[in-house]
Amino acid sequence: MTKKEEFQGSGKVGFGQTIETHPIPRILFRNDGEVHYVAVPHNDLLAIQYHYIPDVGRVYCIGGVCCDHDPRGVPPIRYVLPVMHLDSKEGGGYKKTGKAKCVLVPSSAYEQLVEINGPTSIVGKVLKITCKNAEYQQIEFQIMEDDMSGTSSLTSCGAYIMDNYKSLEPMFAKLYDEEELSNLLGVGAQPGGTHNPETDPDPLEG
Repeated sequence: MTKKEEFQGSGKVGFGQTIETHPIPRILFRNDGEVHYVAVPHNDLLAIQYHYIPDVGRVYCIGGVCCDHDPRGVPPIRYVLPVMHLDSKEGGGYKKTGKAKCVLVPSSAYEQLVEINGPTSIVGKVLKITCKNAEYQQIEFQIMEDDMSGTSSLTSCGAYIMDNYKSLEPMFAKLYDEEELSNLLGVGAQPGGTHNPETDPDPLEG
């Protein structure tokens, strides 16, 4: 697998090789009932809050002009959970190996995870994630009995995630200051963005 920064627009790849578009790709749920298993290397999540504005795209909420331009006002919070996406076993189940990825968690699913785990550490826990609705990327969690705390695979994955943690923020939206956003909204977009990240399909899957 080749990292995106090593791939400059075009280049030769071997059959089966893929190009990583992000250092920590997002897990996308394509079908209702789809199941993924992940292990959690850190307690830290990235909380994000963004608007979707036609002709501009997704922008992080900074208060003020972005909220004025969105009929919803202040958008809901979502959470980015960095994980080790566990490899699947043939016939079902999971292996204790995998790759660094992240899960975009709606606030309702995050609350459900906190409720079943409690306020204690989630490091090392293996989570079963089931897609309730693929169109809206609605998910639910189940905590498995396995604990991968201290395993070399999870420790290595966790170190990689921390080295690339800053790459998570620009994956989901762009951050503008008030002046930049005012200029964009004045020339590029019309008021009336209606995208709700809690209930509407995500216009940007990457």
